[in-house]
Amino acid sequence: MVLTRSSSSNSSVYKKKLAFSILKTSQLAMERVELTNLPKAEQKHLVESNYLALLSAQQHNQVKRKSWRIRLVQWLINTRCTENSIWVSSSVLGLITLGMQSGPLFMLNWVHITEPRPINRTDDKGDPMEVQFSYNAGYFEIESRNMRRKRCLQCKDLGEFSFATNAILVRLTVPTVLHLCGTSLTAIAFLLSVYGHWQKDRKTLCSAIFYVLGGLTLLVGILQFICIVDDEMYPRMKPTAGGEPSAFSFRYGYSFMAAALSFLPIQICIYLQTSAYFNRYKSPNQKAKVVPGLSELLQQVATIRSRSHQLGRLASVTAVAGSSGGVSSGVGVNFAARRRESRTSKDFGVLEYNRK
Repeated sequence: MVLTRSSSSNSSVYKKKLAFSILKTSQLAMERVELTNLPKAEQKHLVESNYLALLSAQQHNQVKRKSWRIRLVQWLINTRCTENSIWVSSSVLGLITLGMQSGPLFMLNWVHITEPRPINRTDDKGDPMEVQFSYNAGYFEIESRNMRRKRCLQCKDLGEFSFATNAILVRLTVPTVLHLCGTSLTAIAFLLSVYGHWQKDRKTLCSAIFYVLGGLTLLVGILQFICIVDDEMYPRMKPTAGGEPSAFSFRYGYSFMAAALSFLPIQICIYLQTSAYFNRYKSPNQKAKVVPGLSELLQQVATIRSRSHQLGRLASVTAVAGSSGGVSSGVGVNFAARRRESRTSKDFGVLEYNRK
C-alpha cells in the first residue's frame, strides 16, 4: 500500500493522517492474518514488521524530497563568489534583461486606452452618438479590442479611427529611439562581459560601463513615454462641464512593466561585473595600477602611519622621563592610552604634531 502526503502544509494534520493510515493498514493486515490459521505471536510479528516497513518508506520519501534543497544550498555555499560563479550569475541576469528590453519593442500591450468613438448615427434628440472602443498601443502599431460588440455597426457608420491613441503614437518617436539605443547598449555590454571573462582584461569593466549607459538610456525613454501618455490622456479624463465623468481611461500593460523593471537586474549586473574585475587584483599595489589616484592615496596613508608611530615613540619616552624625574606626564600618557584604544587617535596625534 502506497501512502501519499497531503497537500496541506500543516505538519500536525499530516502526522495525524499518517498515523491514521498506518493504523488502518495495520488493522487490514491483522484482518488478513486472522483469516489464516497462524499463531498470535506470528500475527503480531507480521503486523509490527509491516508497520516498520511503512514508517521507513515514509521517512525515505521525506529525505528524498529534502535532498534537492540540501544540494542547492550546498552548491550555493561551495560557489563562494568565485569569478566563474559571478560571471554565470551576471550572464543569466544579462539574458533576462535583454529579454525584458527587446521583447516589449514588438508588442502592443504598452498602454491600454479606452476612448469614445463617434459614429455616423444620431439619437432621438439629434445628437451624434458615440461608442466606447478599447485600443492596445505600442511603439509601432495600435490595435482595437473587443470588436465583437461592434458587429452591429456598418462601415458607413464608423467615423474617424481614433483620437487619443493616434496622438500618442505620433509622439513616440523619441522614446522608441531611446529604447532601441538602450537595448543595443545592453547587448554590447553582455558581449563585452563574455569577452572580458575569456580574456581576463578590461572588457569586464567596460561591460559595467555599458550596462550603466544602457540602463540610463532606457530609463529616459520610459520616462518620455510616461510624459507623453499623461500629457495626452489627463486633459481628456477631466469631468465634463455637466459634471459627468469622462469616457477616456488608460492603464499601462505588461510590456511597460517589463521594460521599467529591467532597470533592476541591470544594476545587479553592474555590481557583479565590477566585483569580478577588481577581484582579479588581490593586493592594494595591484589595484593601484588600474585605479587612478590610488597610489597617491596609499602614499598618504603610509606617511600618516609613519608619523603616528614616531609620535607614539615620543609620547612613550616623555612618559618614562616624567615618571623618573617626578614631572607630570599626563599629556604623553593620555595620548599613548588613546593610541592604544583606537586608530582614530593617530590622525589627532598627527594633527597635534603638525601644529607643534
